[in-house]
Amino acid sequence: MGSRSVLGQTVIALALGSVLIAGGSVLTSGPRQPEPALAAGHHGKKKRKSHPTITIPGRPKPKEEWYRHCPPWGHGGDAEVDLLKNRIDRATHPHTFSAEQFLRLPWPSGVTRKKLLMADWSRGERRKAFRYEGMPASLVGYLVAFDRLGPRESCNCGGKAGYDWHLWIGKSYKSSRKASIITEAPPRIRAREHGFDWKVFATIAGKARKVRVTGWVFLDNDHKVTESDRSTLWEIHPITRLDVWGKHGWKKVAG
Repeated sequence: MGSRSVLGQTVIALALGSVLIAGGSVLTSGPRQPEPALAAGHHGKKKRKSHPTITIPGRPKPKEEWYRHCPPWGHGGDAEVDLLKNRIDRATHPHTFSAEQFLRLPWPSGVTRKKLLMADWSRGERRKAFRYEGMPASLVGYLVAFDRLGPRESCNCGGKAGYDWHLWIGKSYKSSRKASIITEAPPRIRAREHGFDWKVFATIAGKARKVRVTGWVFLDNDHKVTESDRSTLWEIHPITRLDVWGKHGWKKVAG
């Protein structure tokens, strides 16, 4: 084949969006576009590697995954906040708090109920919050109340990925919800860890049995402490383990 003929085919091929290579093979039609990197998530789901992230100085970086087609940063909310809610790593080497100690933790009042993204908090607000935010912790108290039908939240893509279980931990098993600490077990954790059986949790609630919930300290600034179900904006969220005190010491129930 003459050089003029080869040149003509090349020009035609480029005009049609194809590229001729040695041996007559054809690569992709049209200009190649870079594709986002993908990695396997829970149950074989796919997730994009390029997505919002959050790093808290001195704290473990959250491990994340897609779940039921819901990204770890959720949908329609604050991506950084939802990444913390949806972390799936176990809270190892936790700091232990009693319910009394946890209730005394301070938080930056300037971020309460503000429609501010975490990224927009002031340097002082972030410094005060990050003293505890993202800390692996165990909370010792009593399971005052349990609710497995939480509201639709952006972290769960409006309920598409399920609902968070809410556990209220108090200083006494007779404590009210208002005087207790909210802790939450998200669907991602319940799918990964053993023992998250709502019937078992329900039998413990309201009983004079000391419990220990282990997970990650989280500031839920989308609330006010004047609400009827909380006395602090600090939570253990997510929970990765639950233990109950018995005759032979702590016994793991979930996690």
